[in-house]
Amino acid sequence: MNPTNQRTFQIVVAVTILALCLLFVELGILSSKDKIHETTASDSTGTSTTSGTSAFKVGCDLDRPPPPLPQLLPNQETEFTLKVQLSPSLELRPLRSKDAVITLFDPETAQLDAFDTHLADALLLAYSFNSRSSLSPSQKKVEVIVAHVNPLNQMQKKAFEDVGARLLSLPPISAFLPVPSLHSHSSNSSTLNSSTLNSSNLEQDEDSHKPCPNHVCWSKLFLFGLDSIFDSILYLDPSVVVSPLFNASALFDLASQDPGFFGAVPSFGLGKSFLDSSVLLFNPSTNRMNWILNSLTPNHLTDYYRDQSFLTSYFSTIPCSSSSPIPYTPLPDSYNLQHATIRPHALSKSSFIIPHSFWTTETSPLSPLAPIHTYWKSQIYSLYTYQSKHLPYTTLAPIPSSFKDLSLMVRANTFTHTFAILTIMSRDSDAKILNRTMGNRARFCKLHPEVSHVLVQDVVARNAVWQKAWSVEDLILGEESKGKKKVDWIWLLDGRDAMIMNGDAELRAIMASFILARPPILQPKTDIIIAHDKHAMNAGSFFIRNSHWTRTEFLPTWKSYANHTEEEHREHVWQEQWAIIHMHQKNITGTKDHLVEIEQERQNLINAVTMEPGMYKPGDLIVHAPGNGYSGVNWFLEYYKYKEV
Repeated sequence: MNPTNQRTFQIVVAVTILALCLLFVELGILSSKDKIHETTASDSTGTSTTSGTSAFKVGCDLDRPPPPLPQLLPNQETEFTLKVQLSPSLELRPLRSKDAVITLFDPETAQLDAFDTHLADALLLAYSFNSRSSLSPSQKKVEVIVAHVNPLNQMQKKAFEDVGARLLSLPPISAFLPVPSLHSHSSNSSTLNSSTLNSSNLEQDEDSHKPCPNHVCWSKLFLFGLDSIFDSILYLDPSVVVSPLFNASALFDLASQDPGFFGAVPSFGLGKSFLDSSVLLFNPSTNRMNWILNSLTPNHLTDYYRDQSFLTSYFSTIPCSSSSPIPYTPLPDSYNLQHATIRPHALSKSSFIIPHSFWTTETSPLSPLAPIHTYWKSQIYSLYTYQSKHLPYTTLAPIPSSFKDLSLMVRANTFTHTFAILTIMSRDSDAKILNRTMGNRARFCKLHPEVSHVLVQDVVARNAVWQKAWSVEDLILGEESKGKKKVDWIWLLDGRDAMIMNGDAELRAIMASFILARPPILQPKTDIIIAHDKHAMNAGSFFIRNSHWTRTEFLPTWKSYANHTEEEHREHVWQEQWAIIHMHQKNITGTKDHLVEIEQERQNLINAVTMEPGMYKPGDLIVHAPGNGYSGVNWFLEYYKYKEV
């Protein structure tokens, strides 16, 4: 055989062998469920977008019993059994569906003395699925579960139950294996090849690290053991916004196509081979849970990408003798739109689930996230309105227009604080003056739902100015005795000679700025905020917090000055104002720790006046004409052509 014919023969033989090998692979290894199928999702325009996804083959982690669990803890069982604790129980409230939306809430992640945004996110997520007004009938049939690792307090438990969520107690991962230090993590991923994290593989220069305080994120692995209760589970991180376009039934139908389905959206920052764990869609299996736990080691807990690295590795190389990789099913980006600020606007508009950081990051009006941010604010307001109407408490409040104000409120934990403007005007007051004052207060309250107005006309104290002390006490104790919502702050504002001028002013942010300016040890004790004019503290416009110290120490002592045994205090020309000044000077009842005295140079923040120093300028909260009554403030506004609220 000449060389040319010999080379041709070798090529034919090689091609034949290759074809036979491919045929054997097709017949012997791949099942019908290995064929590529098309996943469709409808965008906001109603058109279908198609994404080729590889269906998840039923693997040996479903069919074969797992090996015994490693004995990493004393008296550890060789197989883990999940003890399911639901509240309300299935006996008290039967399931509405075998499909569940589950989020994971950790009550211990809240920063001390700050507003708990984690709780707010989890509540809003549960409410968004259960509210009747904004969601389609298909979403109402989904069972909403809030899983938690550490015990909830009574307020948290009631808040979740009042929005229709069912609570699920999960064990900490420390119940299964030793937990390493929270302050350590691997410098390189222990579960990924180094090529996975090579910068050339990154779609964007973005860090997809997700914090996992107290290792709580690992408890989501126990959700795989809920197969005795649920057919399919959609896991969502609390900090996501679910669009009104989202169709729960369509997504759960995708999972029902395969008993071993496990789907996630690929990580936008780490490449398509790496999953993002903010949104997971899967069918639970106790057998698979034990395979997963068998593969978990303490080293995984310190990996930089935490559960994302582990789940990516596990579902890329299933722990069995088969040499065929079993990848997760990649879901369309619209089910977990990561890093939306650098994605096309059209993609943001058509996405269904969008992670957010609206509590900590300002959203530009030009950002792709701007419409989502607007929707998020409307959902927060919807839940706030629902709680205000139907419940004796609120866990949320309206989002202010200024991100700076929001940041202050969150840090000082004044975001949900409520205010009552207290006005004292006797029944013999001029009707024109009374109506103008009432209108001024009503217009401000309409702009700020967390603010109410209380008018007191019956004077039981020695005179109208001393009535302030009695009315504050009546307001605090009376509201609570009637089972009404607690008022956090009383704003004592003179009725005849003071007008609110700035309707955009956020009282919650103003209080927060004064609280945060104090040393940390004194911030929780901030109970009185009052300004100093050119003479002394001025009580024409100041704030008192509804605190234990206020109720039990300050108010009784303040009232005692009206009938003080010493005439110089009882008959002082400044009356109720002098009592506060004297208590502060002598530190009676520890007033110095509880009172913030705003220096005269900054009195305009809460008590601008009609003369220098401290004269009103546009943008100040109020204008006050001390000593000049209604005629003084009315003349000032007409002369300078200023408009009140």
